[in-house]
Amino acid sequence: MKKTMKRVLCAAAAIMLSFSLAACNNSEPAEDPKVLLENASEKMKELDSLSMNANLSVNMEMSSSDSATENLSLDMPIEMTVEMAGIQSDLMYHTIVDASLFGTNISTEQTYYDGVVYTNTDGQKTMMTMDVSEARQMANVGEVSTEFKNMKASKDGDKTIVTIEPTKEELTQLMDTLGSLEGSTMDEETLAALSSLTFDAFVITINKDGYIENEKFGFSAEEEGIKVVFTAEIKVSGYDSTTVEMVDPGEYEALNY
Repeated sequence: MKKTMKRVLCAAAAIMLSFSLAACNNSEPAEDPKVLLENASEKMKELDSLSMNANLSVNMEMSSSDSATENLSLDMPIEMTVEMAGIQSDLMYHTIVDASLFGTNISTEQTYYDGVVYTNTDGQKTMMTMDVSEARQMANVGEVSTEFKNMKASKDGDKTIVTIEPTKEELTQLMDTLGSLEGSTMDEETLAALSSLTFDAFVITINKDGYIENEKFGFSAEEEGIKVVFTAEIKVSGYDSTTVEMVDPGEYEALNY
C-alpha cells in the first residue's frame, strides 16, 4: 500500500510538471482553450531560460479501527525553486527543495551543467555525472495536455484562465505516455491506485504575452484507512532572463555509479 501511494504521488507530480513544460467570476469568453494551450506550449518551448516556484502540500490522515489508537494526521509542505538556462543548447539548472516532516526540515540544492549534477543536502556535498536526455523528452508531454476534452477559457483582466477537468481515462493515457518516455508501463497496482483518485480541476493562467505563468491542481485518495490530499501551485517567471551560477567543484565529493 505504501508503494502504491508513493507511485501515485510521483505520477501526480509528473502530470503537474508536464503542464508546466508545456477561478474566475463571470466574464467575457476567451478563445478556444485548446488553441490557447497549444500556442502557450509553443511559446514555452522557444524559451532558453525560465524560473519556477512550486508550493506543494501533502496531507495524510490515518484512521484506526481500534478505538484505543489515536488517528494520525501528517502534513508535509514542500517548497521548490527551479532556475533553468541554456534549454535550447547546453542545459543548466539550479533547484532548491525545502521539505518539512515531523518537525524536521530537509533542504536539498542541486546544480547541473556540463553533464555533472552537484548536490548539497544539508551541507553534504556530492557530485556525479548525469544524462539529461531523458529529462528533455519530458517537455514533449505538455502536448498531451491539449487532448483533454473538458476544457474552458475565461478572461481575468489581461490574463486568460484555462480550466481542465480531466477524466480518469485521460489521466491514464497521459501517465501511459509518461511511462513510455521512461521505457516502462503502469502495473496493475498503479492503475488501481489511479482509479481511486479524485482530481480537482487543473487551472492554468496564461499572461498577456501568451506565456504560462501559473498552474494549480490537486487530488485526494483514500485506501485502507489512509486518506491523502495533495495540492500544488507553480508560478513561472524569468522568461528568457534567468541565469544559473556555477559552483566550485572542489567542494564536492565525486560519486560513481
